[in-house]
Amino acid sequence: KGCLFKRQGSLQRHVNVVYLDQPVGAGYSFTKGLLGYAKDLNDVSSGVLEFLDQFITMFPEYRNRTFYVGGESYGARFTVAVSHAILKGKEPRVPLRLRGVILGAGFLGRLMKVADSSEFLYEMSLVTKEGRKSLAEIFADMRRKVRTLIGKLAALLRLKKTIFTSEKTPTVFQKLTGFNNQASALYSEKPVNMVQYEKYVQSDAFKRAVHVGRDVQFIEAEGKVSMSLKNDYLTDISHEIEDLLKSCKVLFYTGQMDTLFPSQNLQEYFRSLKWPGATEFRKAEPQHWKAYPSYRSVSGLVIRVRNMTDVVLFRAGHLTAVDEPDAANKMILNFIEGDAKAWETPDDAKTHEKRGSTEKG
Repeated sequence: KGCLFKRQGSLQRHVNVVYLDQPVGAGYSFTKGLLGYAKDLNDVSSGVLEFLDQFITMFPEYRNRTFYVGGESYGARFTVAVSHAILKGKEPRVPLRLRGVILGAGFLGRLMKVADSSEFLYEMSLVTKEGRKSLAEIFADMRRKVRTLIGKLAALLRLKKTIFTSEKTPTVFQKLTGFNNQASALYSEKPVNMVQYEKYVQSDAFKRAVHVGRDVQFIEAEGKVSMSLKNDYLTDISHEIEDLLKSCKVLFYTGQMDTLFPSQNLQEYFRSLKWPGATEFRKAEPQHWKAYPSYRSVSGLVIRVRNMTDVVLFRAGHLTAVDEPDAANKMILNFIEGDAKAWETPDDAKTHEKRGSTEKG
């Protein structure tokens, strides 16, 4: 109905959370000139560091607190940039202790590989053999194009007309699947709660509550922002992610039903990363995980190796926290609290107890 309600499970019950509309032009943030838009991840991280510096100046009680940075989808990419800037002591130096990084359904690997949904859509019976072949050929063509400077822009424009959705001209994804929402294999239209949320954030009541001017519009993805960042889409940030894996806790999570960045594509990318625990991670067997003992169904698969946690959330699409809010909330709390037992299913815990008793005997 578009009304607020208090969640039983919420991060705000356990940690202080600052939500940030960034880069400039996203959400309620705006700029009056083209020079105000971020051109690359360096611009993004500089803006966020400046914000954090001002925030700590206004609220000095948060100085030197343990700090986590998190983001989903393209926001995961920005999260890497900001965290890496803090890690490397980029100016302004923010008096916060970076403890961990949270990267959800992230645009992290090479775009033309992680976004290739041809095989996943076929496995989900959303496209025919011919549809799979058509999509695979389009992605192969785009991968060839991005090898040359002149072909990069053409590939990006074709990608936009291939995997996203449009109300004006149906994209390849829409034509092949009949879906008008690019997020999950489980629903073809935007979820009702997302539709209501989009209406609510434009309301005068909400704007007053968060001190936003009545004339300011909430914009999910402003065209000028995308164009300004176009050179970033094909930039490899693996080195920065590997630096983070060597220095702090990292949580990767993906949605089992994600049609935009299929989970298996991201899993393949995670296995390609080079860091001290890489070999151990590649050999590790995923464990089933229940967010709460009372759950009848398994919540997902988890691999924990050293300071890295990798979770596949079952039944979740690209909007992981929208599709599975309770499991996503518990997952992040488990990661922050660092309790290994929190990731065990009740059966796992019993097995460990029995094994321990046998060893003692």
